[in-house]
Amino acid sequence: MEELTAVGATVVVAILAGLVAYLSNLRLARKTAQLERLNAQLEQLYGPLYAYSQSTAIAWKAFRDVYRPTGPYFSPDRPPTDLELKAWFTWTESVFHPANVKSAEIIRTHAHLLEGDSMPSEMLEFLAHVSGYEAALHEWHKGDHTNVTSLINYPPTYQEHVEATFQLLKRRQRDLLDEDLPTRP
Repeated sequence: MEELTAVGATVVVAILAGLVAYLSNLRLARKTAQLERLNAQLEQLYGPLYAYSQSTAIAWKAFRDVYRPTGPYFSPDRPPTDLELKAWFTWTESVFHPANVKSAEIIRTHAHLLEGDSMPSEMLEFLAHVSGYEAALHEWHKGDHTNVTSLINYPPTYQEHVEATFQLLKRRQRDLLDEDLPTRP
């Protein structure tokens, strides 16, 4: 009887040890998958978008500091001068639009990495804004400068959305990395 009890206890201990190992491996696999997704989101989507939005904001500020530092750039009460229009076309074609096109491509090709269950409105508006500039630039290249901007304005909360999401994902990444996870062989 004692032998049977000892065998039974050994079997129970082995089953419990297996269950603990299984649950531990399951937890590790989930955390690893979460970390891999976060890394992909940061590397392929939100990191590049954050870099583009921040660098473009710096360029925009520098541009505005030199050209029309106060008030709206296009105002019916005070239209831009010929020099300001020339600068607008140059900076839009060579700085702002190329960065926005790259950002739009990143969004389109990595939309599966978006945070949340749907495409944020800021991103949809940004994509529409970039498309609107495609039409304007097409006309500019034909010599028609009637439309000096996209028909769709740059979404005022796009940059804030990208920055907030980037920072949220970085915090999650840091939190997961700070947890005591066993190292993989």
